Amino acid sequence: MSLEAIPSQRKYEDRHVAVLAFDIRRFSAFTDTERTRIATEFRDDIEEAFRGTDLQRAWSDREFCQNGGDGIVVGFPAGHLRDIVDRLPQALQHRLRERHQQGGSRLRMRLGIAVGPVQGIADDRVDVAPNQPIIDACRIGDSKPTRMLLENSDEDATYLAVAVAPNVITGTIGPDPVWLRASEFVKVSIDMPDKRFHTEAYLHVPSPSGDLLRFGLSNLPRADIAGDDSVEPLESVIRRALAELPPTTVAAGGDLHDESTAIGRIGRDAIGVGSGNRVRDDHSARDDHSRHGTVRQGNVFSGDVTTGEGGTVNAFGGDQHNNGQRPAPRDGRERR
Repeated sequence: MSLEAIPSQRKYEDRHVAVLAFDIRRFSAFTDTERTRIATEFRDDIEEAFRGTDLQRAWSDREFCQNGGDGIVVGFPAGHLRDIVDRLPQALQHRLRERHQQGGSRLRMRLGIAVGPVQGIADDRVDVAPNQPIIDACRIGDSKPTRMLLENSDEDATYLAVAVAPNVITGTIGPDPVWLRASEFVKVSIDMPDKRFHTEAYLHVPSPSGDLLRFGLSNLPRADIAGDDSVEPLESVIRRALAELPPTTVAAGGDLHDESTAIGRIGRDAIGVGSGNRVRDDHSARDDHSRHGTVRQGNVFSGDVTTGEGGTVNAFGGDQHNNGQRPAPRDGRERR
């Protein structure tokens, strides 16, 4: 990384700053020797991504660069925000992938981006006042939804996941897009109860792969996150969701082909059927971890399941195919 001095004349002024928080995934998994080398390599990759996309001016204008051990937090004048969001993600994704393809380290990174007012600070021991934009950039980049983007993608294809604060979209990208558009970001909720932190963020992956293509960026089926013991296991989430379901969750007469149904809230394989309607067959394979440790993949049903008028489908504990037998008619006459 270049040793050129970082401009500091503005640190004493109140101003708007674009903050980028870079974080290396699973940094603790590397050996001490690897970490020493990576500490230089990932800074080189970031700097080269800036310089390779006509962002040299932005890089030269950076106001602070704080070392976080497994990442860095860098601040820029807010006027560079649009160009950074438009150009940097794809360039950094390409640079990280290229390094690994050429036999170097496999570095996968998360990037949080926020923008907002930062107070001037006269203490030379502090690079920047730890105001809200710095906190937002770090936390949305390290949040569970952002982490899941790397956990659910191909480690040899997807090297960067990005989360941006809402005002980056509403104030910069959305109103007047130049390259990236607001439709290339997915809105999610960020909740960190232990830190009393709640906000929304917009996710973007410059090169999606694996389950990111199958399910999208916000409906990922896996909830386990490497190195984060505080994350609630998927099994607990499902049990709690089922226990909290109101008795009217499965209503007669509705059509489950309605795409407005929020299946993610109660488990993707929850089943119900309305009178005369059929259950949509989803052919995607999903893991089902039973309490006995076995794993199966597939769907509960392999075809359309229907009921007669007033009939029901029991999704809990019964064989819905009924051994191939057709239900008897209401008037008692045998069907032929």
